[in-house]
Amino acid sequence: MHMVTINCLALYNYIHDSKSSVADFQLELTRKIFEKYADAEAPTTLPRHSQCEHPPRLLAKHFIRRVPKPTPNSRQPVRRCVVCAKNKKRSETTYQCDICNVGLCVLPCFETYHTKKLYN
Repeated sequence: MHMVTINCLALYNYIHDSKSSVADFQLELTRKIFEKYADAEAPTTLPRHSQCEHPPRLLAKHFIRRVPKPTPNSRQPVRRCVVCAKNKKRSETTYQCDICNVGLCVLPCFETYHTKKLYN
Protein backbone atom coordinates (compact mmCIF):
# COMPACT_ATOMS: atom_id res chain seq x y z
CA MET A 1 0.00 0.00 0.00
CA HIS A 2 2.87 2.34 0.77
CA MET A 3 4.32 1.82 -2.72
CA VAL A 4 0.96 2.66 -4.29
CA THR A 5 0.85 5.91 -2.31
CA ILE A 6 4.39 6.82 -3.38
CA ASN A 7 3.56 6.12 -7.03
CA CYS A 8 0.38 8.23 -6.78
CA LEU A 9 2.38 11.06 -5.22
CA ALA A 10 4.93 10.94 -8.04
CA LEU A 11 2.14 11.07 -10.61
CA TYR A 12 0.35 13.87 -8.73
CA ASN A 13 3.54 15.96 -8.50
CA TYR A 14 4.24 15.39 -12.21
CA ILE A 15 0.73 16.37 -13.35
CA HIS A 16 0.38 19.37 -11.01
CA ASP A 17 4.02 20.45 -11.27
CA SER A 18 4.31 20.55 -7.47
CA LYS A 19 6.60 19.17 -4.75
CA SER A 20 4.19 17.77 -2.14
CA SER A 21 5.77 15.72 0.65
CA VAL A 22 4.69 12.13 1.33
CA ALA A 23 3.15 13.10 4.69
CA ASP A 24 1.16 16.00 3.21
CA PHE A 25 -0.02 13.84 0.32
CA GLN A 26 -1.11 11.00 2.63
CA LEU A 27 -3.00 13.44 4.84
CA GLU A 28 -4.78 15.01 1.88
CA LEU A 29 -5.54 11.58 0.40
CA THR A 30 -7.04 10.43 3.71
CA ARG A 31 -9.19 13.56 3.94
CA LYS A 32 -10.50 13.05 0.40
CA ILE A 33 -11.35 9.39 1.11
CA PHE A 34 -13.23 10.33 4.28
CA GLU A 35 -15.09 13.11 2.46
CA LYS A 36 -16.18 10.74 -0.28
CA TYR A 37 -17.19 7.79 1.92
CA ALA A 38 -18.31 9.52 5.13
CA ASP A 39 -21.99 8.80 4.45
CA ALA A 40 -21.39 5.11 3.71
CA GLU A 41 -21.51 4.01 7.34
CA ALA A 42 -22.16 0.42 8.35
CA PRO A 43 -25.33 -0.12 10.33
CA THR A 44 -24.76 0.00 14.08
CA THR A 45 -27.37 -2.67 14.81
CA LEU A 46 -28.20 -5.74 12.81
CA PRO A 47 -31.65 -7.32 12.77
CA ARG A 48 -31.72 -10.60 14.67
CA HIS A 49 -34.06 -12.48 12.33
CA SER A 50 -33.82 -10.94 8.90
CA GLN A 51 -36.31 -11.77 6.17
CA CYS A 52 -34.35 -9.87 3.52
CA GLU A 53 -32.68 -11.36 0.45
CA HIS A 54 -29.20 -11.37 2.02
CA PRO A 55 -29.19 -11.32 5.83
CA PRO A 56 -26.33 -9.25 7.35
CA ARG A 57 -24.84 -12.42 8.85
CA LEU A 58 -23.97 -13.48 5.28
CA LEU A 59 -22.43 -10.16 4.22
CA ALA A 60 -20.26 -8.72 7.00
CA LYS A 61 -17.01 -9.84 8.58
CA HIS A 62 -17.72 -11.84 11.71
CA PHE A 63 -15.33 -13.13 14.35
CA ILE A 64 -15.82 -15.83 16.93
CA ARG A 65 -15.15 -14.91 20.55
CA ARG A 66 -15.56 -16.56 23.93
CA VAL A 67 -18.78 -15.71 25.72
CA PRO A 68 -17.69 -12.96 28.15
CA LYS A 69 -17.59 -13.74 31.85
CA PRO A 70 -19.87 -11.55 33.99
CA THR A 71 -17.07 -11.15 36.56
CA PRO A 72 -13.36 -12.08 36.35
CA ASN A 73 -13.66 -14.82 38.99
CA SER A 74 -16.86 -16.44 37.68
CA ARG A 75 -17.05 -19.68 35.70
CA GLN A 76 -17.01 -19.58 31.92
CA PRO A 77 -20.64 -19.09 30.79
CA VAL A 78 -22.18 -21.22 28.04
CA ARG A 79 -24.78 -20.53 25.37
CA ARG A 80 -26.88 -22.78 23.19
CA CYS A 81 -25.66 -23.08 19.61
CA VAL A 82 -28.35 -21.66 17.27
CA VAL A 83 -27.41 -23.97 14.38
CA CYS A 84 -27.55 -27.10 16.56
CA ALA A 85 -30.82 -25.89 18.13
CA LYS A 86 -32.34 -25.36 14.68
CA ASN A 87 -31.43 -28.98 13.90
CA LYS A 88 -32.98 -30.11 17.23
CA LYS A 89 -29.60 -31.05 18.68
CA ARG A 90 -28.75 -29.98 22.22
CA SER A 91 -25.35 -28.30 22.26
CA GLU A 92 -23.80 -25.81 24.66
CA THR A 93 -20.82 -23.72 23.63
CA THR A 94 -18.52 -21.18 25.22
CA TYR A 95 -18.22 -19.29 21.91
CA GLN A 96 -20.37 -16.69 20.17
CA CYS A 97 -20.34 -14.33 17.20
CA ASP A 98 -19.71 -10.83 18.56
CA ILE A 99 -21.57 -9.12 15.72
CA CYS A 100 -24.67 -11.38 15.64
CA ASN A 101 -24.65 -12.02 19.40
CA VAL A 102 -25.60 -15.70 19.03
CA GLY A 103 -24.00 -18.80 20.51
CA LEU A 104 -22.22 -20.97 17.91
CA CYS A 105 -20.06 -24.10 18.01
CA VAL A 106 -16.61 -23.37 16.57
CA LEU A 107 -16.82 -26.18 14.00
CA PRO A 108 -18.81 -26.45 11.79
CA CYS A 109 -21.66 -24.24 13.02
CA PHE A 110 -19.86 -20.85 12.93
CA GLU A 111 -19.04 -21.25 9.24
CA THR A 112 -22.43 -22.77 8.41
CA TYR A 113 -24.32 -19.92 10.09
CA HIS A 114 -22.35 -17.24 8.22
CA THR A 115 -22.28 -18.84 4.76
CA LYS A 116 -25.68 -20.52 4.24
CA LYS A 117 -28.99 -18.69 4.03
CA LEU A 118 -30.82 -21.75 5.37
CA TYR A 119 -28.52 -23.35 7.90
CA ASN A 120 -30.70 -26.28 8.95
